[in-house]
Amino acid sequence: MSESPGSTQDTPRTRPKMRWWRRTRSRVATYFYSLWLSPFRRLLLVLGVALLIAFAFLFVFVVVLSGFQTAYELTLGLSSAFSMEQHGSLARSLGGVLGVFGWIALPTMIGIFAGGIFGRRLEAMKEMSPEEIRRQLFGDDHPPSSNP
Repeated sequence: MSESPGSTQDTPRTRPKMRWWRRTRSRVATYFYSLWLSPFRRLLLVLGVALLIAFAFLFVFVVVLSGFQTAYELTLGLSSAFSMEQHGSLARSLGGVLGVFGWIALPTMIGIFAGGIFGRRLEAMKEMSPEEIRRQLFGDDHPPSSNP
């Protein structure tokens, strides 16, 4: 049984086309690992993004159920979920979770973000001389210190 030269056996195998979600996942993974973060900071980044997405969905649900003003007041702790005008248990329980989220998770995420920024700035200032730091803080007009 001889096969013709143009049969499927002679053609090179092509890679099957990747699905769109696999391509997207690999691009996100490539970008994620290119950030050169430690495993702990990667974990904090993933948790922070997950909490932010959860907060956004929760806020939208409470806005749909009770209105923007109620969701805003619950997030900032200006009102209680028990004082909501709606009597449904779903609206009140989501409002309570939104209130807890607004008082615990959001300030924590903001603190982590601000701490990272300040930490990087302090690391950059470690190698600077005190005169360079003074010049950056006060400008060139500031008189030099009279430290002996």
